Formats: sequence, C-alpha cells, structure tokens
Amino acid sequence: MRKLISRLMEHARLKNTQACLVLVGNDLEMLSQYLQEKQYEQQHTIFQIIADDTMNTLPAISNRVGVQQLHLNLNNTHLVNTFFTHLSKLGYRIDLCIFQTTWQTDQSTISPIQQLQYDWQKYALTTITVAQATIRQMLFKSRGTLVFLAGGQCVRPEDDFVQQSIQSSIQAMAQSLAREFQPKGIHVVYCALTKWSATDAVFMQEVSRVCWHLHQQPNSTWSQELRI
Repeated sequence: MRKLISRLMEHARLKNTQACLVLVGNDLEMLSQYLQEKQYEQQHTIFQIIADDTMNTLPAISNRVGVQQLHLNLNNTHLVNTFFTHLSKLGYRIDLCIFQTTWQTDQSTISPIQQLQYDWQKYALTTITVAQATIRQMLFKSRGTLVFLAGGQCVRPEDDFVQQSIQSSIQAMAQSLAREFQPKGIHVVYCALTKWSATDAVFMQEVSRVCWHLHQQPNSTWSQELRI
C-alpha cells in the first residue's frame, strides 16, 4: 500500500511540472532570445547558465516566465547536481537542454600542462557533469532533448590537437548516450559547428532553428548527429 501511495504521489507531482529550457555556456544571449520567440505561445521559462568559476553557491531562482540568467561554476559537480535537483523541486521539468562546448582559447601565459588540465576541466569534465545531471532529470518523465553544440576556432597550433581530442571524446560520449537513452525517451544530439559567432544574428537564428527542430522531431526520425 505504501508503495502504491508513493507511486501515485510521484505521478501527480510529475503531471503538474512546468516545462523549461536550459542553455549552458557563454555568449548565449541571442540564442536564448530566438528560442524564446520560437516557443512564446507555450510560455516556457528559459534558464541560461553562464560558466563562472567564481560562483560556487546556488543563485536564487524565480518562477517567472522568460529568460533567467544564472552564473554557476560548472567544474563544481555538486553545485551543478544541486541546481538541476532544485529545478525539479521547484516543479520544473527540462524539455530541452542545449550545452555549448564550443572552443574558446585561453590566452594566458600558463604552462602547456596547466593549459591542458584547464581545457580538460572546462570542456570535457563539465560536459560529463551537465550531461549526467540533465539526463537524470529527464528520465523522471522519460522525455527530453539534449543538444551538444560543438566546434569553435583555434588560435594556437597546439590548441588544434587538444581541441580535436576533447571534441572527439565529447562526440563519442554523445553517440553512446544517444544509443543508450533513445529507448528511454531521451533524444541526444551532437551538433558540430563550423564556427561560433555569438554576434552573428543570421547564424544564431539558424542554430536556434535547428535546435528547436531537433527538439520537435518525432521519435521515429530522431537525428543523432549533424553539422551546421
């Protein structure tokens, strides 16, 4: 009887959840704007998560409709998991999560070993952390779309090798997640970008259009990888 009551309560809680979109990365203001225009009739809340290594506490989250910008240290696994769990407790369900893994080279004078460690934490480790937290929440409803936006421009020759290695790892992980979670209703897509230009309105509008199209795809026609 207790198990039955628990299941009924959980079903009622999930039924009353409010859909939201989560965008993770930097320079996503224009993408948030175009996505908001595409789904304005549904009145979803869009959470734009900006990577900030100095923010190690959970910021305040309101229930208002529209775009909410939040700063989080994505290297802090506990903080990221706490944020996604907090969204669920507030009654939100993640319908679409877009994670920007585009390359932005650090121009500091740190050593190559330190740079490699920094790049691994900033791009590979954060990708794993966000993917785990997102899919964990989507599984409650057995639905949702996770899009990896990958690519970017390299400045130094040595960055090209590091970027290719890390992006190949992210691509392989995305393919593995897509195969594993498609039967469970989770759509995972690796979207390779030939460039990243946050100020190019035409380009960002095209990215938003593609992401929204992927989110709207029927299960029988799910794409798992594409290039823009």
